[in-house]
Amino acid sequence: MPKNLVSEEAEALCKITEGLERRLDDHESLIGRDGEQLRALMAGAVEEGFRRAVSDPAVWTAAAGAMQNHIQQQAGGFLLGSLRALVSKLAMVALAAWAIYSLGGLSALIAWAKTGGHS
Repeated sequence: MPKNLVSEEAEALCKITEGLERRLDDHESLIGRDGEQLRALMAGAVEEGFRRAVSDPAVWTAAAGAMQNHIQQQAGGFLLGSLRALVSKLAMVALAAWAIYSLGGLSALIAWAKTGGHS
């Protein structure tokens, strides 16, 4: 959902810029100006459009949400992978303990545990 908000904000910025460009083209007063004045006026108009978009709290909310989702996905994969490895090792230790207990009884299991789980 935040990704859509960011896309919507980007589209809004493009529309603002396009609208400003059309307004500049429509003004007859620009006909007599040289290119340097037109560039300065255009730069100011684009800057104002970005300033409006950046000052909108919805843009920051959407950006923060998108970053948070991305970070959670990246961290979640690492954490789940680590958790899976831990569970797998614990399962192997439990299986070994069960096999030793089944074959040698409690005394064999205690002796194995005293060696630190090494055979």
